[in-house]
Amino acid sequence: MEKKYEDSAAMLADVIDTLEEYLSNEEAYGDNPQLRIDLSTLAPSADAESGDEGEDDKADYYNVMDLLEMSADGSGKWLVDRDAVGELVNEYFD
Repeated sequence: MEKKYEDSAAMLADVIDTLEEYLSNEEAYGDNPQLRIDLSTLAPSADAESGDEGEDDKADYYNVMDLLEMSADGSGKWLVDRDAVGELVNEYFD
Protein backbone atom coordinates (compact mmCIF):
# COMPACT_ATOMS: atom_id res chain seq x y z
CA MET A 1 0.00 0.00 0.00
CA GLU A 2 1.28 3.44 -0.88
CA LYS A 3 1.87 6.13 1.74
CA LYS A 4 -1.06 8.50 2.11
CA TYR A 5 1.07 11.64 2.31
CA GLU A 6 3.39 13.30 -0.19
CA ASP A 7 4.77 15.71 2.40
CA SER A 8 4.71 16.43 6.10
CA ALA A 9 2.18 19.31 5.88
CA ALA A 10 -0.72 17.03 4.98
CA MET A 11 0.15 14.50 7.67
CA LEU A 12 0.60 17.29 10.23
CA ALA A 13 -2.89 18.61 9.46
CA ASP A 14 -4.42 15.13 9.81
CA VAL A 15 -2.65 14.40 13.10
CA ILE A 16 -3.80 17.76 14.52
CA ASP A 17 -7.36 17.08 13.32
CA THR A 18 -7.28 13.61 14.90
CA LEU A 19 -6.09 14.98 18.24
CA GLU A 20 -8.60 17.86 18.19
CA GLU A 21 -11.40 15.40 17.47
CA TYR A 22 -10.24 13.26 20.39
CA LEU A 23 -10.14 16.33 22.67
CA SER A 24 -13.64 17.40 21.63
CA ASN A 25 -15.15 14.23 23.12
CA GLU A 26 -14.23 14.44 26.80
CA GLU A 27 -16.40 11.42 27.59
CA ALA A 28 -14.10 9.25 25.47
CA TYR A 29 -10.95 10.14 27.44
CA GLY A 30 -9.13 7.09 28.70
CA ASP A 31 -6.34 6.44 31.16
CA ASN A 32 -3.74 5.70 28.48
CA PRO A 33 -4.80 7.39 25.23
CA GLN A 34 -2.62 6.59 22.25
CA LEU A 35 -2.12 8.10 18.84
CA ARG A 36 -1.69 5.29 16.33
CA ILE A 37 0.24 5.88 13.10
CA ASP A 38 -0.35 3.16 10.51
CA LEU A 39 3.07 2.35 9.06
CA SER A 40 1.78 1.46 5.60
CA THR A 41 -0.17 4.70 5.04
CA LEU A 42 0.98 6.98 7.91
CA ALA A 43 -2.71 7.59 8.66
CA PRO A 44 -3.31 8.69 12.26
CA SER A 45 -6.03 7.51 14.61
CA ALA A 46 -6.67 8.07 18.31
CA ASP A 47 -7.50 5.31 20.75
CA ALA A 48 -8.71 6.02 24.29
CA GLU A 49 -7.25 2.75 25.52
CA SER A 50 -4.59 0.90 23.62
CA GLY A 51 -2.87 -2.16 24.91
CA ASP A 52 -1.73 -3.44 21.54
CA GLU A 53 1.29 -1.23 21.02
CA GLY A 54 3.73 -3.97 22.03
CA GLU A 55 2.24 -6.50 19.63
CA ASP A 56 1.42 -4.32 16.63
CA ASP A 57 4.23 -4.25 14.09
CA LYS A 58 2.00 -2.43 11.59
CA ALA A 59 1.78 0.79 13.59
CA ASP A 60 3.64 3.19 15.83
CA TYR A 61 1.99 4.37 19.03
CA TYR A 62 2.49 7.67 20.85
CA ASN A 63 1.11 8.76 24.19
CA VAL A 64 -1.51 11.42 23.43
CA MET A 65 -0.61 13.36 26.57
CA ASP A 66 2.89 13.92 25.16
CA LEU A 67 1.25 15.76 22.25
CA LEU A 68 -0.94 18.07 24.33
CA GLU A 69 -0.42 21.14 26.47
CA MET A 70 -2.58 22.93 29.02
CA SER A 71 -4.16 26.14 27.78
CA ALA A 72 -2.42 29.29 29.01
CA ASP A 73 -5.68 31.09 29.83
CA GLY A 74 -6.28 29.13 33.02
CA SER A 75 -9.41 27.41 31.67
CA GLY A 76 -7.97 23.96 32.35
CA LYS A 77 -8.50 22.85 28.76
CA TRP A 78 -6.07 20.68 26.87
CA LEU A 79 -4.80 21.89 23.50
CA VAL A 80 -2.78 20.22 20.77
CA ASP A 81 0.92 21.01 21.21
CA ARG A 82 1.70 21.85 17.60
CA ASP A 83 5.46 21.86 18.18
CA ALA A 84 5.38 18.34 19.63
CA VAL A 85 3.15 17.12 16.79
CA GLY A 86 5.47 18.75 14.25
CA GLU A 87 8.46 16.93 15.70
CA LEU A 88 6.58 13.62 15.59
CA VAL A 89 5.52 14.11 11.96
CA ASN A 90 9.00 15.18 10.90
CA GLU A 91 10.34 11.80 12.09
CA TYR A 92 8.50 10.20 9.16
CA PHE A 93 9.89 12.61 6.55
CA ASP A 94 13.55 13.05 7.51
